[in-house]
Amino acid sequence: MYNNSSHLFVNNKHNKSNFKLYLSILLFVLIIVSVIIYEFFSYKLLVRNFTYYFDEKKFSNANNIVLTTENLNPFKAILLEKDLSQYFNDKLDYLSEAISDEDMSLNDALDITKEIYRYNLSSSDNTSLFTSSDNNDFNKGVSLFNSQEYAKAYDSFNKINSSDSEYKNALSYMDKCKTNIKSNLLNQVDELSSNHYYTKALSLIEDVNYILGNDNEILDKTNEIKNNRSNYLAKQNEAEQAASASIINNISTSNINELVIESLTPYLIHVDLNAQKTYIYNGNLKNWNLEKTFTCSTGIKGEETPQGIYTVKEKGQWFFSEQYNQGGKYWVQFLGDYLFHSLPYNKEKTNIVDYTLGTPASHGCIRLKDEDSKWIYDNIPKGTKVIIK
Repeated sequence: MYNNSSHLFVNNKHNKSNFKLYLSILLFVLIIVSVIIYEFFSYKLLVRNFTYYFDEKKFSNANNIVLTTENLNPFKAILLEKDLSQYFNDKLDYLSEAISDEDMSLNDALDITKEIYRYNLSSSDNTSLFTSSDNNDFNKGVSLFNSQEYAKAYDSFNKINSSDSEYKNALSYMDKCKTNIKSNLLNQVDELSSNHYYTKALSLIEDVNYILGNDNEILDKTNEIKNNRSNYLAKQNEAEQAASASIINNISTSNINELVIESLTPYLIHVDLNAQKTYIYNGNLKNWNLEKTFTCSTGIKGEETPQGIYTVKEKGQWFFSEQYNQGGKYWVQFLGDYLFHSLPYNKEKTNIVDYTLGTPASHGCIRLKDEDSKWIYDNIPKGTKVIIK
């Protein structure tokens, strides 16, 4: 009886000892797991903070996190290089796509790429995109220059970063582009001016102003063209008005057949500046019948539509003025740059930029509804007399 009790006491003591051991082991494991979980989440927070600052282009803050945070964390030692490498590769892929879609400038992408290279971790195939982009622009510029497309060549050379090895050569080519653009421009505007296309000549100058800047010779040429245009219009108006003063002073819809008005075609056009109306007649001398009446808009103050007697010369379906950043459909020329045309459109021909009719609103042309300008384009032949009063 005594022996059995003694044996039970020993067993109970042994069981208690085992329980304490198991409990200690369990607590130790829990502590280790807790530490591991804590260290893991601390590491993840480090990575998250790094990517946040890097995405915000706060590169010093991002670098400081890597250098000073969680230096005793085993996950940092094991995983950081791999995780940053993956992040940088994804970043380079994004930059490549952003450049292709023109959502980011090359210079901005280069700044980010250079910061990535500091870590020497990326293995992305897209790293070559940024190191070769400038060379591609340079080679493209040389090709365009050799094809005498000097403005496009200038634009390509202008994209090259100042840190690129070809930068000095690009600057040299840009100077050559300017010289050729200027020479060609002066020849073109002189030819246009000799044929009285003064507004078109001025538009060509406007197109390359961003390249030539305030070049004194170009500024002088611009003033010369403007003066020649004013003199030409004055002489044209003077000659026409002297020969046809009675017609201009007296024409109206009620007395059209009381005046001696002939046209080289079966049509006659009368534009009434006061009424902002365009009248289309068919017939012949002293037998003109009103066929169409169109509401129009003529030139604003300072850019008035010239009064006088003219004839229809050329036609076209579309023109665009870089000077005024608008174009028109179904144009019919009656004097130099002065046209009948549709309501003004944007460059893509998709949107009307000004719906004004019935009051002066143009830069000198006679603006009409689209369907009215198309009717004139389709039906009025060259040589038709145009009287503007």
